[in-house]
Amino acid sequence: RCLAQDAPAAVQKDALYFILDQLEAFDDEDGENEKAVPDERKRAQQLDAIASYAAHTLTNGPVPIDRIRVEAVDLLVKSLREMPEHRGLVTDWSAMLRAIRDDNAAATAHHVTAGDRANVAKQRVLVRMLACAAREEVGSVADAEFLHRGAD
Repeated sequence: RCLAQDAPAAVQKDALYFILDQLEAFDDEDGENEKAVPDERKRAQQLDAIASYAAHTLTNGPVPIDRIRVEAVDLLVKSLREMPEHRGLVTDWSAMLRAIRDDNAAATAHHVTAGDRANVAKQRVLVRMLACAAREEVGSVADAEFLHRGAD
């Protein structure tokens, strides 16, 4: 439900919490302090895990790669921004760029490679997450007209 556009924002966020609990990248390593801020590499792995989940979900079925609903990823970014402990994840620009640059194979939560379609989709998901996070961040500090000026 975290990618369901018809679900209320609270349901999307709760569903994403459930997904994050399933992803190894969000596990507390060796009892580390949960309040400690993860380093860039760890954050890139977390972003990669979220993108892999989304890519696997969006490419499930016979949907052609050019028709996947990559815009649904905006819901993930908005949900992450509403989670106090994960808010900074989508605005960690260096981690986001590292996740895009590393170009790891998309995998399921059980480390099963998801395939070429999911790999392509994962890169699109990461780029969309970066664009949405930037748009949301600018929108939170600028007036609504700022993003639409000169967009003709």
